[in-house]
Amino acid sequence: MKPVINRQFSKLTGSPGSKIAVGTALFHLTLGVCGAPLYPTIFNTGVDASGNVLAAGVPDPHYTLIAPSVAAAYTATSATPVVGVWIPDNTTSTWITPERSQNAIAPGGSYTYQMNFLLNSAEAGALNATGLNGLWALDDAVAGTFDILLNGTSLSPVNSSAYTAFDPFGVGPSSLFLPGNNTLEFVVVNAGSGPTGLRVEIVPESGGALLTAAGLGLAVAGLALRKRLTVARTITAT
Repeated sequence: MKPVINRQFSKLTGSPGSKIAVGTALFHLTLGVCGAPLYPTIFNTGVDASGNVLAAGVPDPHYTLIAPSVAAAYTATSATPVVGVWIPDNTTSTWITPERSQNAIAPGGSYTYQMNFLLNSAEAGALNATGLNGLWALDDAVAGTFDILLNGTSLSPVNSSAYTAFDPFGVGPSSLFLPGNNTLEFVVVNAGSGPTGLRVEIVPESGGALLTAAGLGLAVAGLALRKRLTVARTITAT
């Protein structure tokens, strides 16, 4: 994501407001690097392009089912967790399912949810340097049947909580992220006919260290420039 700089402070002058202008420009730059989503093409389940939770019963625009067949993955319509044990939806993510209702009976078997996302070279490099972390819950979580794959490589995830709580997943420093299109796949096995679904939340700080460091470097450079401008104005005044 490109740093956000307020254009009205993009030019520095020798006017008395120069010192304040530098500080304000740095404030906007820091927010652009650290405050907003770093990778706007990587989404939680059940949200729109702005990260807002979708209405119930609509196709997820970012996750699709690719197995057992290619189909839409829906935000679940039930307002309460299945039999009272699924993690309730929140304002960050929702459950997605092969059917429009959490309580719908889905055939037993393997379901693979896929998210495609684009990265530029800088984003891919930053993620390869710092990694990416997230949380997931699934129904069911039978040992040896579930998986998470990044561009076809298994992340060897663990999940002991199934659908009652989130478990962490992640990829450390690697070369798995690519400039261009990437795929993140979640394999969920429904142990028998019954409800099944997936819930994913990407940890906001994921991959942020490298870009944050870049932002801090720019801030330090700006502060040095502000000091030089202040000294120059002092010399001119005397």
